[in-house]
Amino acid sequence: RISESRSRSETMLRLAATRTTTAAAAACARTSRPCGCSVGVTSSFSTSTPVRKDEDVVLKTDLIASVAEEHDLSTAQANRIVSGLFDSITENLVNGKTVRITGFGKFEVVSAAPRVASDFKGGKIAIPERKMAKFR
Repeated sequence: RISESRSRSETMLRLAATRTTTAAAAACARTSRPCGCSVGVTSSFSTSTPVRKDEDVVLKTDLIASVAEEHDLSTAQANRIVSGLFDSITENLVNGKTVRITGFGKFEVVSAAPRVASDFKGGKIAIPERKMAKFR
């Protein structure tokens, strides 16, 4: 039983190493160059890079990489720019302002009406009115 457990662990480690080297050798989906990231590689061992389930989804890290590449910036500089933009939009929405970006759209705060929902026990829960961000 111990040898079976050990061989299973060794197999899992070999599999993780193979997936890591495969990811490093593969061309990156964002830059078309080998970069070592695990974009598109399904692995239960990778925790630093999100596993892509849908190729049509653009993550914040994708935006940061795009800004860094297009404007010849470091990733840290691009991260500060993108995060600063999101923080500014969030701060203005919290203060009740509408953020309008010409040619792109607008972010605004809307009120969601109170409603009654069902809980998992079959009972009813009253959900109060709340404010939420909306993009148009």
